[in-house]
Amino acid sequence: MRLLRRAAAAMSAGVARALTTSRVTGLAPGPYAVGVRTIQLTDESRQEDGAPRKLQTEVWYPAAQTDAKPSAFSDFLCGVAAPPKEIIQAAEKPDAIGGYADGLTIDKIDAAWPCVAVRGAEINKEERWPVVAFSHGSGAYRASYAFWTEHLASHGYVVCACDHPGSARFTVVDGQVITPGGERSKRSRMESDRVADVKVVLDGVIDDLGDAVDADKCAVTGMSFGGWTTAAYCERNDPRIKAAVLMCPSLAMSDAGKLSKGHTSTVPALVMVGREDTVIGVEGNAAAQDYATQHQGPAAYLEIVRGGHCSFTSCDLYNAAYGNGIGPSKSLDGGTYEPLDIAEQHAVCNEYGRAFLDAHLKKKGDVPKENRFDASEVVWEAY
Repeated sequence: MRLLRRAAAAMSAGVARALTTSRVTGLAPGPYAVGVRTIQLTDESRQEDGAPRKLQTEVWYPAAQTDAKPSAFSDFLCGVAAPPKEIIQAAEKPDAIGGYADGLTIDKIDAAWPCVAVRGAEINKEERWPVVAFSHGSGAYRASYAFWTEHLASHGYVVCACDHPGSARFTVVDGQVITPGGERSKRSRMESDRVADVKVVLDGVIDDLGDAVDADKCAVTGMSFGGWTTAAYCERNDPRIKAAVLMCPSLAMSDAGKLSKGHTSTVPALVMVGREDTVIGVEGNAAAQDYATQHQGPAAYLEIVRGGHCSFTSCDLYNAAYGNGIGPSKSLDGGTYEPLDIAEQHAVCNEYGRAFLDAHLKKKGDVPKENRFDASEVVWEAY
């Protein structure tokens, strides 16, 4: 079943590569090739174990056309090809990347990795690109959202995402593996660190790319705990932030859900949820909807009827069952549900997410007023 009603109208007939729909993003890629690079950013103002806090950070961007081979998944571990054996072994442990599926290895992920970003490709300098920061979920990994990061980069955005040490499933800083645990993994500490991390990432990437980006056109986005982080960062009133996208945000899990109803941000915000979410649950979805309906500025609300928590990740690239959402149904008492195909879910997220960012960062088009998808599968409201 094809949910999208007007996909063909959005495609450029002159771009041959747009004729193929990506199973990663659910939609045809945009007009730009995609590059990717790993950088390490340092925050001298925060100390951890006697040293400044450091963030392994990924940057996806519109690239000059290249026929080079796309990046392998293993390249993300250290930002280079052929990472050291001990790093691979650490990544394959059950409490790290290996935990996404029984018997999962980095070699298996590499063999099936379908993404298109080319590591180290030259950045396209046709324009100064808007910058979109992304914050991952708790126990997640910065490379696990390729459906979103690659899609946006192919449409003319620089997308940057760090691993948040303490809440990232796995990260490598100065060649050392960091997994959750200890003081920095306490909820209150993670909350303060995450918000500060977003600023470090924005500042660092803008400084690193210079005239290739438009520092006055930024957005912050995130999934789950990263959705909470997005809302919390918007409370800082950073004048560079022109839009926010909150994917299944865990707003109800902190300060009695203060951010869902008591927030003061006027940054245009799009909130996305999956009705069958087994992590933030019914209460979390209600808090997310409250954030949208009671928002002080322009807002929109997207609900995927047969979607779950992992609908807003690319975890399907590690484990199809994991990525499609797991657990009992929230709407069928005592039953299970059949999730919408993950590529179609990603198409929904990307269609609305990019349109929202285009409208507020690029002043290109308007936020959709009408639902572009089958109303039995997708709820869409713009306020």
